[in-house]
Amino acid sequence: MIWASLGYTYNPDHFSDVEALNTIVRFTAGNFRLIDRLFSQIICIIKFNNLRAINKDVVEAARKCLLNG
Repeated sequence: MIWASLGYTYNPDHFSDVEALNTIVRFTAGNFRLIDRLFSQIICIIKFNNLRAINKDVVEAARKCLLNG
């Protein structure tokens, strides 16, 4: 899972992790090409902003980047 490749741990007991994953699933609808593009944007946003977690806000920002540019 993307969390592990970035050095994070996905915890199904944490609301923010579940919310982020649900947002990813809802937006991509299983489209692997879109999943790959979205995760590329998520990685860029996390590195650029020096964030420590993947959450719904990061996923939404990545989604908007895909739609705008």
